[in-house]
Amino acid sequence: MGLTECDALNDQAALPFLRAATQAGVVRPRAYYELARIEYANLTKGSGAPKTSLGIDGILALLETGRKQSPSLPEIYELYTKIWIDQEIAIDPEKLSILNEGLRTHSRNYQILLTSTIYNFMNARNDEAKSLIKRGLAGALTPAQRD
Repeated sequence: MGLTECDALNDQAALPFLRAATQAGVVRPRAYYELARIEYANLTKGSGAPKTSLGIDGILALLETGRKQSPSLPEIYELYTKIWIDQEIAIDPEKLSILNEGLRTHSRNYQILLTSTIYNFMNARNDEAKSLIKRGLAGALTPAQRD
């Protein structure tokens, strides 16, 4: 029901269903992603928006659960990077390994590729970052991707 509400662009109606499903341990990575996405949007909205009681750690825990399930969803990795950037969370080797995992399973996702490249440079892993740049340029299909 929660995923159907998300498909209908009714996120607030989806919340109770997604919360119940994830608390019950459903094996549907999209349920964890959608709940994390909605909760993060609520957390970062203006003062009139409903807030989440999960906080950043709870939202990241949802993504972690979804990431460990199959099928792998690129949206999970994209939301990880959005949160890390927005919240100015330091990128350590563990987080880099999450991005590298995302690249292995979603090799043509340019958002994950770009973020991983930036984080590798930020962590003085220049050879890996240069390799990712070459990989991105070799697979670029559009001028925007090459840029």
